[in-house]
Amino acid sequence: MKGTKVAFLGYNSILPQGSWAEEACLGCNPARGITAYVPVEHDQPETPCRMYSFPHPDDLGKMLCDIREARERADVVVVSIHWGIHFKEGVLADYQRYYAHFAIDAGADLILGHHTHILKPIEIYKGKAIFYSLGNFAMEEVTDMLRDVKAKGQDMKTSKSHTEMTAISDAFKTTKRSFPMDSYMTMIARWTVEDGKIAEVSYLPAYLPTDGAPYVVGPEDPMFQQINDYMARITREQGMDEGIYHVKGNGVRLA
Repeated sequence: MKGTKVAFLGYNSILPQGSWAEEACLGCNPARGITAYVPVEHDQPETPCRMYSFPHPDDLGKMLCDIREARERADVVVVSIHWGIHFKEGVLADYQRYYAHFAIDAGADLILGHHTHILKPIEIYKGKAIFYSLGNFAMEEVTDMLRDVKAKGQDMKTSKSHTEMTAISDAFKTTKRSFPMDSYMTMIARWTVEDGKIAEVSYLPAYLPTDGAPYVVGPEDPMFQQINDYMARITREQGMDEGIYHVKGNGVRLA
């Protein structure tokens, strides 16, 4: 809507040590996570642990201050976060939900997540949409990865530098391309503004073919239903409400 002021805030949870901004150096705006490993049987050495993660208190406090300040200056506040567990189908880290919920409590109107290379569930929290991952939208498969195959005889499944990463998902064992096949399903987030507020949020299903050029999938394409079924399933498996998805025209409205 003409005249609407939109504040767009960006944060990064996936960053090497020392790459975040500090008083004397440039860097990313951090939203770091802290991981706790708690033994299932504390008296049994080297037995499995449960993992829990939490927002870094300094980063969370800074984010909430940013959002409150943006709330005073703008009509709509959008928060974008690079975060999450890559390639693990549907699974969310604890710290993501904490950050997202605290952000909305502080005044954010929409959360846009990315990084994980696959789609993740969408949650409606207090009437606000949280896209935990929008998936991929630009892929280097037709350049760097295929060049590595030709030059080194390695791909994502056999590269020594990616051994641990590809072990995260069994889908690497069955893929016909460089990434798991569900890495090529993606989406475009869409929202409409009325009277200075977000009135409706939806997404447009999209797909990445072998040439790496993304395109919006229409309702007549079987991939349209495949992507929507995928979203409903991973949302249900994460204990969230799959009933939020409603097909409307060439997109899916969230309720």
